[in-house]
Amino acid sequence: MGNVEDYGGMGKRGLFGALVRYHIEHNLSNCGRYIGGGRLRDPLGGEVKEGVYEGPYEGVLVMADGDHSIKELVRAGVLADFGIEQQTPIRKQEDLVDYLQKNHSGDGAFMYTRGGVRRVALMNNHANLLSRMGEDGVYRLVPKDFVSEDGSVHVRGNLNHTKTLAALAGPQAVKYLEGFQVRRSAYGNTGMGAVVHTNKDGVVEMFHFRYEADAKHPLVNVESGGGIVGVYRRFRRDKNDELICYMERIIDEEHREIPVPRYRHENFGSRSPSKHGWKRVA
Repeated sequence: MGNVEDYGGMGKRGLFGALVRYHIEHNLSNCGRYIGGGRLRDPLGGEVKEGVYEGPYEGVLVMADGDHSIKELVRAGVLADFGIEQQTPIRKQEDLVDYLQKNHSGDGAFMYTRGGVRRVALMNNHANLLSRMGEDGVYRLVPKDFVSEDGSVHVRGNLNHTKTLAALAGPQAVKYLEGFQVRRSAYGNTGMGAVVHTNKDGVVEMFHFRYEADAKHPLVNVESGGGIVGVYRRFRRDKNDELICYMERIIDEEHREIPVPRYRHENFGSRSPSKHGWKRVA
């Protein structure tokens, strides 16, 4: 299986693509023995439930700053001042994928700053801040289909995972932070988790797997027919201030590019969205 194109290089803009590559090349590949008919199965062979079942792989949280030092982040209350490992330089997406494959196990999270990544023992999920925001304030940061692709599992009451809350709360406490997470909670019809990018406005973009019976260029072929593809989506606020998906595209062996959001505006330049697999949905 080839690599997702390193579109935009590293820096915060390349982190999302790197985590998607990691999810495809490490998690999806290693979960092959648990997948039947294009769907992850529980230990008894049954289908898993969206938003509830957690896949047989480690979740990953990378909080990214880019400019500030670790000492500044400790002073800002983002990190505890203990359990911080030495920084590993990250120059391209392959470096981060390789680093995560070697260091994915264990507790804690990762911090990307000034061109490198390191494991940190304790990252603040700003529980007091979330309490002050209230339930409605927290739920405002995610789309209605954040927990399940078809929206059948409500966000309210199901947004209680530590890493997810840290990814949402960090940018609220320190505006320059962004969260990049590989979730374990089942999402979509494959039962694998999603990759999520958050900033101070909430969810920016997501990637998840989908089984399609008629997939022509799947990332993974399924013996019984069809295959597993990826779905990349971007979000923005509508006139009611709700986060909605406004653009999506299929990621497969023919279209493997993970686009880089232009955070202030969309800028395809000469690249026509319709010619590169985009579907405008709102």
